[in-house]
Amino acid sequence: MSVLEKFKHLEIQLEAIESATNKFSVDHLVGEGGFGKVYKGDLLLSKGHTTVAIKRLDRNMGQGDSEFWKEVIMLSIYKHPNIVSLLGYCDKNDEKILVYEFASNKSLDLHLNNKDLTWVPRLKICIGVARGLAYLHNPAGTKQRVLHRDIKSSNILLDENWNAKIADLGLSKFGPANQPYTFVISNNIAGTIGYCDPQYLGTGILTKESDVYSFGVVLFEVLCGRLCLGKNDKTKSFTNLVRKHYKGNTLNEIIFGNIKDEIHPSSLHMFSEMAYQCLKGDIEKRPLMDKMVTKLESALIYQGSSVPPPPSLSDVGSSTSTNQRRQRSPTNHVGSSNARGKRKVKKLRLSKLLTMPDETPVLDVCRRMAARRVNVAIFTDANSLLCGIVTGKDIATKVVAEKLSPHQTIISKVMTKYPMFVTSDSLAMDTLQKMIQGKFRHFPVVENGEVIASLDIKKCLYDAISGIEKTVERESGNNLTAPSTFVETLSDQKFQSSLSTIITENSKVATVMASDPVYVAAKRMKELEVSSVIIMAGNIIQGILTSKDLLMRVVARNLPLELTFVEKVMTPNPKCATVDTTILEALHIMHDGKFLHLPILDKDGSVVACLDVFQITPVAISMGLFDW
Repeated sequence: MSVLEKFKHLEIQLEAIESATNKFSVDHLVGEGGFGKVYKGDLLLSKGHTTVAIKRLDRNMGQGDSEFWKEVIMLSIYKHPNIVSLLGYCDKNDEKILVYEFASNKSLDLHLNNKDLTWVPRLKICIGVARGLAYLHNPAGTKQRVLHRDIKSSNILLDENWNAKIADLGLSKFGPANQPYTFVISNNIAGTIGYCDPQYLGTGILTKESDVYSFGVVLFEVLCGRLCLGKNDKTKSFTNLVRKHYKGNTLNEIIFGNIKDEIHPSSLHMFSEMAYQCLKGDIEKRPLMDKMVTKLESALIYQGSSVPPPPSLSDVGSSTSTNQRRQRSPTNHVGSSNARGKRKVKKLRLSKLLTMPDETPVLDVCRRMAARRVNVAIFTDANSLLCGIVTGKDIATKVVAEKLSPHQTIISKVMTKYPMFVTSDSLAMDTLQKMIQGKFRHFPVVENGEVIASLDIKKCLYDAISGIEKTVERESGNNLTAPSTFVETLSDQKFQSSLSTIITENSKVATVMASDPVYVAAKRMKELEVSSVIIMAGNIIQGILTSKDLLMRVVARNLPLELTFVEKVMTPNPKCATVDTTILEALHIMHDGKFLHLPILDKDGSVVACLDVFQITPVAISMGLFDW
């Protein structure tokens, strides 16, 4: 079967299209784009009479057969609730016609200055676009990554419920999936002036970050209520304008007047910060689309609105059968139940808050954290609104590593501003996955607009293990022949993979000597983006030092950073595991000792990794240890 024969079932007769549009009458014309004119009509399809959008190729517009067939193929393979659905096509008598679901609210560019389109629906539209683009950049299964190449507000359609749909994939390019970087050399540069990535224009090298740049332009269009280029103005740079106002903290001067007064400051900060990052000249500093989704959802929560769940793929004709979905589901694992995936964050063991003003000196913050034995603190501004978070890692990498004075440095200078958070009604498993993806050990928990607690990923993991142990004990009862330990019980269920299966050759191990000052250890943590260092004497492990140790044992005591040596504050002779240690044994070691870090040795006794909670938790999830 040829490639084109695979799509024969989508073919629609030209006579039916001509009848639906009264032979492409101007009365049915609803728009025009780079492909050609778009008409509205009613067709009898498999699901009955359907109102559709009919796009007719006009070769004078610069596109042709290649773009037509690419659109047919792409939209037949890549299906997502936030990508427009192709219903059919016509290829007859030199006519090239595409038939889509009809978006009754047309395209986003027509609503940028719509006074009735308030901030919350604008945010939801942006979240929908981000979700669709994140899917194209990282599709499920073995599909190739898609680089759209022409993200702009006129290519974002809006259905009757104002759900966003990315359209016009005819100019897109394929790239390898599941790779951190994708570079496509493009001899024919395509896109739209004002939205096109300057790096792509200058080099001809297309990356997924090129789409991120274009999306950033769209975000600022939504915020400012105007197109990036006026009809009669092709010279002034919209991106330079928004950069100038962002840097000068004067965005209020260009925000669309009708939404200016309704935007919560925290929502504006989160939204504008991410939009600005999209426009970075260095592509490595632009955020991934998965991160954009999460951050925009946080901006919506800051605004006081709940995040809409992603629509079911069944809405876009997913071909995945019930049996296939059932086979992929993690069943028969320890802790599995019919209620799996339904537990909410508020049902977990949350940590009490340590809250302080954002003008508190770092020294005072650390002393209060040490007194409470906590590794996280929340900060509020003059209006008592959440504005920041600090963890032990922040203190290590932003204070100790930089040799800042804890007494003279205000916490607002080093805290993470406007952090991501979750609502108490969020699904626990979804929240845990976000923490792993973003490497957030702590999440503030919000209820009724107020921060009520924090969620600690370590507690989630340890509580899951404790819960399983209790289940084992209860089910074993007085049966003396029953396995008596957690590890022995699970060994019967073939969960005995060794640590070698999750330790990679690229595992980062930060090492220092006992005679090094503590700021050197903190610098190593910062350089390798880890939160612990191993203290070595030749090939022998002398100790371990974590970011929490630096907070509790150094900064909280106001010890001099250049004159305090690692050997004075490290934990000597730490518990270790080997690459042959089973994952469950490692879990048990960390649980029993309340360790967040576990050095791993190879067969020769050399340190090859330092296992942390972010590496072990995903494995615990896959084993079904979380009865959520």
